[in-house]
Amino acid sequence: MTMARRGTAERGTAMHARDALNFFFESPLTSAAVVHCYVLADGASVRSVADAAEFGRGILALDPLFTRRLVSVPANLAFPHWVPTEVDVTEHVYVHTPPAGQSRDLLVSMITDFTTTRLPRERPPWQFHFVLDVTGIDGVAEGATVVIFRSHHSAIDGMGSVELVNRVFGPNPTPRVDPDTAVDVPGPVRAARALPRDIVTLTGAALRRRTAARALKASSDSGTAAHESFPATRFNRRVRPSMVFDMTFFEMSRVRALKNRAGGVTLNDVMVTVVSLALSAYLAEDGELPTDSLGTTIPVSTRAMGESTNANRIAVATLSLHTDVIDPVVRLRAVHASASRAKDHATAVATRLPAHPLTVMPAPLMALLGKTMRSPAAPARVATNTMITNVPYGVGGVTIAGSPMVGVFGPLPTVTGVALAHAVATFGASMFVSVTSVDDAMPDTARYIRHIHTAFDRLEAAVAPRDADPPAAQAAVTPTTITVSP
Repeated sequence: MTMARRGTAERGTAMHARDALNFFFESPLTSAAVVHCYVLADGASVRSVADAAEFGRGILALDPLFTRRLVSVPANLAFPHWVPTEVDVTEHVYVHTPPAGQSRDLLVSMITDFTTTRLPRERPPWQFHFVLDVTGIDGVAEGATVVIFRSHHSAIDGMGSVELVNRVFGPNPTPRVDPDTAVDVPGPVRAARALPRDIVTLTGAALRRRTAARALKASSDSGTAAHESFPATRFNRRVRPSMVFDMTFFEMSRVRALKNRAGGVTLNDVMVTVVSLALSAYLAEDGELPTDSLGTTIPVSTRAMGESTNANRIAVATLSLHTDVIDPVVRLRAVHASASRAKDHATAVATRLPAHPLTVMPAPLMALLGKTMRSPAAPARVATNTMITNVPYGVGGVTIAGSPMVGVFGPLPTVTGVALAHAVATFGASMFVSVTSVDDAMPDTARYIRHIHTAFDRLEAAVAPRDADPPAAQAAVTPTTITVSP
């Protein structure tokens, strides 16, 4: 990464502390990669290096992401700055043609590599990879093109990727202007002088947060998380960073029909329940399913909660998966109730509490914390067992390199202590479910994918008929009144 020197004329915008968490906490066990794969309806116009260069030049002016690189401050005395730079598009747009019969292997290999290998930090953090003539992948038309977008979580989050794709490749491409004011990149002396002030700010933020958190907890309408901790599983032990990835596909019409027949639940509730059933079956098959319920985190967008120029604008909600509930419909309704409370709680925290101390922590302290963070080798209880995210890309209208986009998939990277992650991505008529883990914890992703389909089939068969209303007792069930397994 380029280092700033005293007297430099470089000017840029400082990375926000919230985004810097993804920069400083990145490690072999905690990836900060953003990797999304866009399925095109047919062959795109990008077929050669020359085509790729033309495509790259055509999008450069549409987002600051494409034209700025990071410049760090020596010894991490201040946060890195995003600085405008000249761009060689041939270093950012690539074309690949899989050998016959190896499309899936190539895509999985590329996704794994892009998720676990850092982008060059001396360039703007983005790449587009056009994988041509794809065959043999469920949900992807034979001969279609898959475009892999690769970036870094300090520059863009999942919903930011949705916004970028819809704005850059939608019907009316619109440039985005960076709202932050450019400043001189500080040298080490100026950055060091600011540290005492930053430490005072951190101390004040910690005190205000603690006081406000106590008041929020005491308030009757604040909502609470379903559980404070969950029993650890194989996915929460210390493991080698050996990523595995797999994916599967569902027709959106089928998922919506299930949701509508169930009544009173969301698409997200349905898929969280499917994951709950699949994870229960997978662990039970090996005699590893705990008696107590497992739990998950889900992201909650904070974009509508206030103005912010952070690249990352999400809160994290934690909820029970109710894996101790046998009946799949009762489990679905319990998940819905828990998810509603968890989202309300996350929203209350995001809107009613002062900034979290981590989001105002000085750069050198954050960098030190990132280097020293460790998780227990074999914990008994954990804050979450897995992660699930649902990224809705919309219903259509996106065209990349002359071809309509018809689907999207990609990994949600695992983090230290949570070696199982699920990414649900919807676009138009398709829903892809991607699974990310590590070889130590899940050497048999195909078996887990089969459990996901079996779980969906089981839930689909259990919901009420299309013309029947959900039983009142089931619709009103809460996690405190559900029936658990013996």
